[in-house]
Amino acid sequence: MVCSVSLAQNPQWALYNTAKAGLPHNGILSIAIDNGGHKWVGTYGGGLAKLDGSCWTAYTPNNSGLPDSFVWSIAIDANGSKWIGTDAG
Repeated sequence: MVCSVSLAQNPQWALYNTAKAGLPHNGILSIAIDNGGHKWVGTYGGGLAKLDGSCWTAYTPNNSGLPDSFVWSIAIDANGSKWIGTDAG
């Protein structure tokens, strides 16, 4: 878990990348926001990342049940369950 957020020059925008925040990969394939306001980001080879406002948590095949690091799609159903589409299902 990495807890750092870097703002760009314009205070209305936040810059998230591997160098200045806890994003595990700069290639973004999908984004979803759950009912709690957490941002879920699917990356091109870095797995799945969750931003809870200031802290990033990264989920990869090495530390979770995620079958692959390429996360092409994210869907959140009415019950709050996350549906994650990867190269491996």
